[in-house]
Amino acid sequence: MATDRIAVIACGVLEWNLERLRDRLGCHDLIVRIMPGQLHNDPHRLRELLQAQIDELDHEGGLRGIAIAYGVCGRGTLRLQARRVPLVLPRVQDCIGALLGSHHRHMEQFGLFPGTRYLSQGWYDSNVAKRTSERYHTARNDSLFGPSYDDLEQRYGPDNARFIAEFRDSWKRNYTRSAYIDFEGEDPSAPARQASEALAAELGWAHACIPGDESLLAALITGDWADPRLIVVPPGHTTAAAPGEAVFGFTVGVDSHIEEILARFASAQQPEAPTRQGLGLGIDTGGTYTDAVIYDFGKGTVLAQAKAPTVHDDLVVGIRAALAGLPAEAVRKVDRVGLSTTLATNAAVEGKGRPVALFVMSAFAVDTERLPFRFVRHLSGTMTIEGTETAPVDPEEVRRYALEARDAGCEAIAVSGFGSVINPAHEALVARLAFEASGLHAVCGHELTSELNFLERASTAGMNARLVPLIEALLDAVSEALAEYGLDGVRVMVAKGDGSQLLAEVARQLPVETVLSGPAASVVGAARVFGVRDAVVADMGGTTLDVAVLRRGLPELSERGARIGDFQTSVRAMAVQTIGLGGDSEIDLSGWPAVRLGPRRIIPICRLDETEPRCAQRLPDLLRDVLSRTRHATDVVALTSHADPASDRILAQLSDGPLLLSTLAQRLNRPAADYLPWQAHEDHGRLRRYGLTLTDVLHVQGHFSAFNGALSQAVLDHWAMLLEASREEILEAILHEFRRLVVDTVLSVGLPPRSPWSNGGDLRHWLTSRMADREPAGEALLECRLRVPLVGVGAPVGALFPSLARHLGTDVILGDLSPVANAVGAIAGDVMLREIAAVRIRDDGVFVCSWRGGSDRVADLGTALDRCTAALGDILRREAAANRIAFTEPAFALARQEARTRDGALFLGVTLRAELRG
Repeated sequence: MATDRIAVIACGVLEWNLERLRDRLGCHDLIVRIMPGQLHNDPHRLRELLQAQIDELDHEGGLRGIAIAYGVCGRGTLRLQARRVPLVLPRVQDCIGALLGSHHRHMEQFGLFPGTRYLSQGWYDSNVAKRTSERYHTARNDSLFGPSYDDLEQRYGPDNARFIAEFRDSWKRNYTRSAYIDFEGEDPSAPARQASEALAAELGWAHACIPGDESLLAALITGDWADPRLIVVPPGHTTAAAPGEAVFGFTVGVDSHIEEILARFASAQQPEAPTRQGLGLGIDTGGTYTDAVIYDFGKGTVLAQAKAPTVHDDLVVGIRAALAGLPAEAVRKVDRVGLSTTLATNAAVEGKGRPVALFVMSAFAVDTERLPFRFVRHLSGTMTIEGTETAPVDPEEVRRYALEARDAGCEAIAVSGFGSVINPAHEALVARLAFEASGLHAVCGHELTSELNFLERASTAGMNARLVPLIEALLDAVSEALAEYGLDGVRVMVAKGDGSQLLAEVARQLPVETVLSGPAASVVGAARVFGVRDAVVADMGGTTLDVAVLRRGLPELSERGARIGDFQTSVRAMAVQTIGLGGDSEIDLSGWPAVRLGPRRIIPICRLDETEPRCAQRLPDLLRDVLSRTRHATDVVALTSHADPASDRILAQLSDGPLLLSTLAQRLNRPAADYLPWQAHEDHGRLRRYGLTLTDVLHVQGHFSAFNGALSQAVLDHWAMLLEASREEILEAILHEFRRLVVDTVLSVGLPPRSPWSNGGDLRHWLTSRMADREPAGEALLECRLRVPLVGVGAPVGALFPSLARHLGTDVILGDLSPVANAVGAIAGDVMLREIAAVRIRDDGVFVCSWRGGSDRVADLGTALDRCTAALGDILRREAAANRIAFTEPAFALARQEARTRDGALFLGVTLRAELRG
């Protein structure tokens, strides 16, 4: 049987146009079913009647397809099921798009004249000339629009009747123009056109005649279904909403038109690693040690390594000492220097850095107490998520807060506003006004990231402002040390938190990118040094323990961005768990038998005689006066070169030399050290503090002997006397807490994200404590087993990590290069420039594209992706020039966002990532 007949189910509004087309095109064998023109008022009933017609026509012999001459029409045409015969629908929201020829043309008119009421001859015939007594409203709408005014007054009273009547006429206030859709050959004096003009005159609207376009309806009824303005729903599938000009899709996913566009990015390749020759110098400036290596790029091997103590008051001293431990001739031959550092991470964990003010802007309330900055204010000036201003910035408010921030001691300002990724105008204006009023430089969130969470952008901008002087001091120290070897013009790269690199000049402006630089370099270094592809890498330095996952030879990246201490940032970084546990972490025994390690870093007491030899000689005598078990009782504090003793009474007490904190408290008539504000002086670099640390424990155990272990033993023995415990009991309690913290942190990265483990709590603490024990818990033996090895990186791991193999149920990989793996990773990495753009679909089908510092609005997905790829290419071209690497065609990868709806999978948009390697 031939299958070339077409059935058409059409809205009564389109009957006039379809009759014209049938006569003109000779489509007399069509099967036409006309539905009442007001069914869109009751979408549920429209769907029921359409499906009934579809099911009836499906049994008609010889049908090629069933054409549905409707738009989405209030969702009344969604969830229609094609049986044995395909369904064909125009990609329009309603009859207006069908009469104008396309959804695109309808949206063009909407963009120019949004408040337009459209009329056509077909609409007039269906709703006026052929009006019937039957109403097509939902029961809810019929109760509102059905009764006359007298009925309403009798039922609800005069006041309520008046209100309902005004509401029923409120549609008139939503329009400013009446438009008549005029088709070729129409009579200019036809009643429909006169009705449109009369409506405009009566209500004071403008009036226009718009040429109609019947080509879409013609394609629908003639079987020209390859037309992109139509969608063919195959048998067995169900209609669903689709984005933008696609309008319709079906429930196997987004229709083939969208899939074809997305397929352009399906086979994107990762950028190839550049090939290098010659020698490189890797430097890692940690909280305790500065490491340096000479790396042969061609052979992929370490030719020399050296280590020296980091001198925080003068970083160049440690860098110079580390370089002095390398062959001088090899150092002079390097043509590339890589630098990794824990300074940014440590500053965030310890709350150090310059004081920063944070200004945020949003239309909704923000809990400013949760933002960990000295001075936080919620400013006027709001935008929508699409970057449309809804309230202006108040210049006087900005100036007032900027002056208050300066008077509060802030040295910089960070600005972040809701919607500023799309439109950064408010952030830029606030930054300029604040600088003009106070002289404080401002960092704007949109300059750093294109992520949409404006509070995370705020933390990112605030941390960037806080870290600038720390990174500048480090890079100045490196430049000074390199100049001594004739390396004034050598390229210096800094490791980023995702394991890649950026040029030192760029790092000065974007120090927040170096957050997690140290642990990222350690993962890259571990992969190079030990040749492992899958492992948990634990990097333990002087201040922090950083644990991350190495998967298939690459660091596993965080979905959300780096989180350090109280900061959730938008910085692209490894998925790393960082805690304040390192060789120089303070040990608090005041809660004995409980022990607390970290999170603050102090100078090990065994190093006291390096800078305070007289105090070190007298330490045993000074300890005899300490009879309190309070926190910090045996810590020693001394002035730094930045301190002014005359400016503060605490500093004045130390002008003649270091003191125990307990002695300082007594001199100032305080019962304990915690009653004095000495920590603020430590945070701002005016005090050095010495105390018991894990480095001291290693000295007492005989695992380490670089410093004066007698001082460590003296402090530990004094605590043994205070606590009435043996030295061995105290050492075991300290190491047990160390093991518990490591087990807890390793499990945090080894278990799936958002698992119940991440909720913390007493049970988690109890479990990790039992896992760190040497003996079973009652009759149960609680064990942890990793499926991959643990790789230890950092100076203390050789002494502290071997025992972890039993408690983690896996191999622990260590080696001669473990202490300098960070420095290897610093020089072995590449520049990886990454940018993202987002494409989001508005309710009206418009595609909103956004990228760092820019945005656009377009009508279709293909144009949106073209605009985004061009914008990302421009950004990466500028970044490549800034980092002095060659620009090549970026590699693009696309992630689609979908939501499950009652119609099936709903396509919401895409995130486009661009990557350039050099």
